[in-house]
This record gives sequence, C-alpha cells and structure tokens, in this order.
Amino acid sequence: MSAVSRRTFFGQATASLAALSSLNPAARADAAKVHPAASSAVPIPGLRVAILGDPSAKVEWTDAALEALKSIGFNTVQLNIAWGDHVFDEPLNLIDVVTLPAESPLPTTPARHAEIERRAALAKRHGLRTLFHFGSPYLDYNPHTGEVSRIGQGGVDDNSFDSNYDVSNPKVAQHELDLLQEFRRSFPDVDDILVYTYDQDAWQTAEFQRSKYSDGVPLSERLPEYVKKLHHVWTDGRADTHRMWWEPWELSAGQVFAILPQLPRSGFGLMIHTNIGEVQRAVPVDLWFRNTARICHDLGIPVVAEAFWASHNEELEPLEIPAPRLADEAWLAIMRQPGIAGIKEYYGLQPTKIDLDTEVLRIRLSGFTGDTQEMLKKIAELFGSAAREVFTYLNLLSDARQMYPSDASWFGREIGKARVDHGWSAAFIRGQQANTPAWRSTRKVIFMMTDDAQPPFWLLEDIQLRCQIAADTTQQALTVGNQILSLVSDPAHKELFTQIQHDADYFRRVCLSYALHIRETNIALQLRSDIELGKPLNDRLAAEMSKVLEADVDNQGGHGKVVEMKRLFAEDAAAFVQNYLLPTEITSGEKGIFTLTSR
Repeated sequence: MSAVSRRTFFGQATASLAALSSLNPAARADAAKVHPAASSAVPIPGLRVAILGDPSAKVEWTDAALEALKSIGFNTVQLNIAWGDHVFDEPLNLIDVVTLPAESPLPTTPARHAEIERRAALAKRHGLRTLFHFGSPYLDYNPHTGEVSRIGQGGVDDNSFDSNYDVSNPKVAQHELDLLQEFRRSFPDVDDILVYTYDQDAWQTAEFQRSKYSDGVPLSERLPEYVKKLHHVWTDGRADTHRMWWEPWELSAGQVFAILPQLPRSGFGLMIHTNIGEVQRAVPVDLWFRNTARICHDLGIPVVAEAFWASHNEELEPLEIPAPRLADEAWLAIMRQPGIAGIKEYYGLQPTKIDLDTEVLRIRLSGFTGDTQEMLKKIAELFGSAAREVFTYLNLLSDARQMYPSDASWFGREIGKARVDHGWSAAFIRGQQANTPAWRSTRKVIFMMTDDAQPPFWLLEDIQLRCQIAADTTQQALTVGNQILSLVSDPAHKELFTQIQHDADYFRRVCLSYALHIRETNIALQLRSDIELGKPLNDRLAAEMSKVLEADVDNQGGHGKVVEMKRLFAEDAAAFVQNYLLPTEITSGEKGIFTLTSR
C-alpha cells in the first residue's frame, strides 16, 4: 500500500508539537513518498528461540503455554530463565542442576534438576527443540578447596595469584568440563547449550591480574581454547544434532573479532545481543553487530540475534508499553544482515497474553512481507472501529520510545523502577558499570556515560530535551488512548488499553521528572554563576525556575520534598541555588539505581 493510500485510510494522527512534526504518523507518510519503505521480503530464520516467562513474571510450564509459543512461530525453547540472582529459583550454572560423584549437591540442586528434566521432556512432546543456558566458569567455586560460595558474583575482580575463574588453570577448566559431561549424561532431552563466559555468575581473569596461569597472556588467546573444550564435550560424536552456542558478552569488540577465527565450525554458533552494549529497542544492529555477523558468515558460523519481542521487557520493567514499529524495524534490520540463522527472545514471553509487540513476530513468521506501516495497519485492524486510532496510538508510543535517550546510560533501562520524586543534588547521568573489557572500552560508543562523573552542561541538556520530547509525545498518545477506550467494547481490549494507558502515563512522568531535574540543575548552575560574578540573578532564568518547579510539583502529585523546594526558592532564590542542586561526586543511589538523574 502506498504512503498516500495509507494516509487516506488512517487519516492524520493527533497534532504533534509544531517543532516536531516529523514525529507525526501523517508526516512520516508524506516523507515515505521521497523515501519509500524498503521491501520487507526477508527470509524467515530457521531457529526461533523462546523463553517462557520472564525475570519478573513467572509463567508455568504447561501444554497450553508451549502451544502458545508455537502459535507465535517459535520452534525452540530455553529451559531456564537464567537471569540475575536465580529469579524464581531458576538455575544459572551447571552446578545448579548437576553434581559430580565425589561432591555434595547444593541444597537446591535436586529440585532444579528435576524441573529442568520435566521441562525438557514436555518440550519434546510438543516438538520443540531445547536449549539450556548457563555461565561458565562459575566464579564462586574455589578450585583449590572445592568449596562453593553461593553469594552471587562474590569473586568478581578477584586479584589473587590463584584466581577462581582462570580458565587456563587446569583445575578450573576440568571441573567445568566434568560438570558439562555429567549434564550431557543426565539430560538426554537437551539439544543445545548457550554458554556465557562473562556474567551469569561467570567471569574471566584479566592478563594483568597477576594470576599464576594467565599473567601477560591476552584473553583473546586464552578464552577460545576454553570455549573449544566445552564445545568438544557437548558435541563429541553428535555435532550434526547438537550445538553449543556461545555469547561473547562483556568482551570488547576487538577481542570478539580476534577470537572468531579461532572458534569451532561444526555444531557451534554465536548468540549475540543486537549491539555491543545491550539489547535495546531503539538501537539495533550497530557496527559491532554488523561486523560480527559478516565475519561469522565468512567463517561459516551461524549467528542468532537476541532481541525484545514483547512489550514487557528489561527496558521497561515492570511496565508494558507496546512499540511495534520499533520491534518490526529491529526485525528487518537484523534479518538483512548476512549469516543470521535465527532469533531469540532475550527477556522472556507471556505467550497467552495479548501483546501487540509479539504480534509483530507472529505476523512476520507467518510470511508477511509488507512494510512496517502496513504491519501496523494489520495490528490496528484487530480492533475494528478503533483501527485508525490504534494505528496512530502505536506510532506515537513507538515515537516516544525511540526519542527516549536509552543511549545515555545502561541505567536508563528498567524505567518502571525509576522514581518520579528525584533527588535535590545536581542531576547527573548514572553510568558506572562492571569492570569488564566491553564496559571499559567499546560500550562507550553505545552509552554516553559509563562512569559516574558529573556530565557537562550540554550533555545534560541533550538528555533533558529528548526526555521532554518523549514525555510530550507520550502525552499525545495518551490523548488518543482515551479515544480508543471509548471505542472498543471487547472487555479484553478495554483491559489491554487501560493497562497500556496506566503504564504509558508512568513512563511520561519519569521522562518529565528527568527533564525537570536536569533543567533545574542547569538553571541553578547559571544562577550561581551570577552570584559568583557579583551580578543580580538573571530575571528570565529565575522566572523559568519558578515555572519548572511548579511543573515538578504537579508531576509529583503535589506532595513530597518538591513542595518545600518550590517554597524555598520563592522565599530566597539566591540561598536556594547555593544550597540545593549542587554537583557532587558522591553517588548514594538515594532514589534507586534506575532513577537515572539522582545521585
């Protein structure tokens, strides 16, 4: 369908900000006359991996749930969620599900073993391929004493001479290889494994860590040998039916590129995030991803791309806000790369719920080859007389998500955990992360902040303006959402849009909180400069601060510390800026680690 006919069918979207007309779906349709959508006829990948449930929503493994995954188009299921600190008591390492004959099982191992065995058998009955995900080497196993410290990454950056997780140490490697051999024997219904060698309670010894076995030997020379040993144990004699997938998470781009030619070919593949920094809806297929896919294609190594295919995902947790245009744009960007053998859900799925993002995958996997706007039309048509409004709504929500500065920091995710009542030291952008090769190097091309230093004025202003635009665009969507609620009659549809409206409004308020906190910080900085220069306070800025504080009071529901802040500024603006919104290098996480601008 042409851009003109799309526009005729759906009509114009709700009026956008005058300065941002390009965000309006109707304006985008006009632009398509000049830049028509490329053909969406991309191949359907052979491997399609699902996760049942997610780290914040437990879903029971039942016949109905697995059939629901199959109805979307998945043909493989990951047997464990493998996330964080054993959410829902899910296994994260081999030691969680198998025990060597000479060792004592952890208290939770027998139950976890039995559950994975049950899930694998259930998946097989439904014709699904099975995959178990684990981190290796487990960093809290002491190879010298045999003791297990189940505290979760307690040994990260261990600088001892005999590092617990030095894969060049024969004791470390052999213990993991023996566990994998035991896993292979114990779980005949498991087809594939996915191995992280960083994260998932796994870690790597740096060459400058003075470890006995690895001092001065680059990780890119040591790690491939370990990966090949794991691969051999898993695929020996059955490389045509079983595969080891490796996730080079936490490695720098240079390390990954140097390692790739050293990896196995048969019964082996990579599962990778859609950029070097993370799985992100708005930032799929960066330079690292393209290079990795190209190199793997030339080497004959299949690649599976990990992405969010549901509206309930890590970026929004625990909110659920659909952005199907972004989901489809990610699909098209991924599948146009050479060597892509499959896709994988990264966070998890609740397959029996209505999910407008997962609907994108269902439609694409059924063979649909239209462009993204036609995809949105197909989804909107599910809602009958509200189709026009739903089309506009989904575009606006996608616009808002895309405008949100997810590239500012990894801590800009889990938006639903952010606080609207920000702190009153100067706004900053939390960025401090783990001490890994990627975080100390390549991920800086994805995230503006990877430390907790006070950002300069213009960086803060950049985040402020984008957050404000995201908030304003979301408000436009909310207006359309209210129209949808008046048009739909199906109780399930009313429930769906009521939930989206609730979550979208919280997203709007968080975006606005960030924008207001940053603008208050930059105004205070300028007013303090007036004081330092012995000048009267800038009247324009003082008046703007009053308006910004008033908006902040409204955004925080008219209560909390912000009310006192507004009063103090009105009483003595000079004293206020000399006592509040002051930069500091002390990060206490006073509003939680996912409240992006608060120290």
